[in-house]
This record gives sequence, structure tokens and C-alpha cells, in this order.
Amino acid sequence: MTEVRIPWLPRYEPVRVNEDGQRMYVTPEGTFGSVTTVLSGTRDPIPLMEWRESIGEKEADRILKVACARGDATHLNIENFLLHKKEPKPNLLTGPYWKSIRPWLDQISQPLLLEGAVWHKDGFAGTLDCLATLTEYGDEPILVDWKTASKPKKKEYLYDYSLQAAAYVKAANYVYANLGLNIKRAKIVIAIEDQTCQVESLEADDLAQLYTHFKARLKRFTHS
Repeated sequence: MTEVRIPWLPRYEPVRVNEDGQRMYVTPEGTFGSVTTVLSGTRDPIPLMEWRESIGEKEADRILKVACARGDATHLNIENFLLHKKEPKPNLLTGPYWKSIRPWLDQISQPLLLEGAVWHKDGFAGTLDCLATLTEYGDEPILVDWKTASKPKKKEYLYDYSLQAAAYVKAANYVYANLGLNIKRAKIVIAIEDQTCQVESLEADDLAQLYTHFKARLKRFTHS
């Protein structure tokens, strides 16, 4: 079966609101919880609590603040590179992560959508990082989710990242169905400090199963 060639997709600007301290998205079909809010609101809180207790609240807050800053900056560096072929200036915070992920970006032959809002009638929304074609897969659209980490992550720690990717695939296929979009693969690309980036690949069967798991989390979130 010949793949439908997708041009640059129209980008929908995220419209976010806070309700009771939770991030929500205003969409054409209602106000829905974000994918990250759904997952964080249904995650086992004990490991995070134990980690914070083990290193102290002040140090935990500092680590999380730095991780958030490096993640936001790395996302921006990637976006500027894909849109404008602009390399970032040397930076102590983000330089090691840019060095990690930069070679992988050469696999992107055509970005189709960056930082675009998507949603689904099941009752969730979010902002995907990247939808692109990769040299390995021809014209097939691939969802790519960017992450940063100080060291490689074990597969069991990638579970929520995988649920997030599956939700974004489902939502993007829903929003752009009239353009023939049919994403069947996703990549989670993790920039690692001073190391080659880590890549988790998700195929169609993986995404279908993960989405059923995400729906269970969404149900718990909605009825909590």
C-alpha cells in the first residue's frame, strides 16, 4: 500500500487554562486534561516522595528546576535547527545535550509539524513535539518525542513516556484524519549528557496496546 504523502500540516496553537491547579486545553470539542496532567495525576506518588525525602526538599526542587530548564532549552534548540538550520550557541547547561542529540537530527528529512496542539474525542489533549519523515522510512510520518536525561534510562522507566507518545499519535491521527494522516510509528529520543542519545522505537502494535493502557489512566483521572 502506497503511503499518503503529507505536506506541512496546519499548526494549531495550544490554548491552555488552569483548572484547580491542573493544566487543561481548550479544544473545538471541549476542555480536556493534557496528556502530561493525566499521566502525572495517575502516577504512583510514592517513588517521587521517597526520592525527595532521600535528598531533601531543597535539593529535589533544584534538580527538577534544572531538568525543566534544560528540557525547555533543548526543545527550543531542536525547533530552531529544524526550522532554520540554526545551531545553538555554546552553553554549559544545554551543550552536552545538544552534542548528544545533534547527530540523530540528520535522520529527519522533512519536519511536518512542530509543537502543535492535538486532541481526541476520548477527552484529552496536548502539544506534540515533532512529526516528521525520516530517511529510514521514506515518506511515512513518524511522531518524535524529545526528552533529556543525565544518564540512560532503563526500559521500565520509559513506560509513561511511551504512553504519552501513544496518546499523541492517536490524537494527531484524529485531528488530521481529513488529510490522510496515519502515524504508525513513534520515536522517543532522549538526549543524554555527554553520551549518544537513547532512542526508543514504538511500532503500530506497541502503540495500540499502549493506548489502551493510556485510556485506563485517563478513566482514573477523569473519575478521581
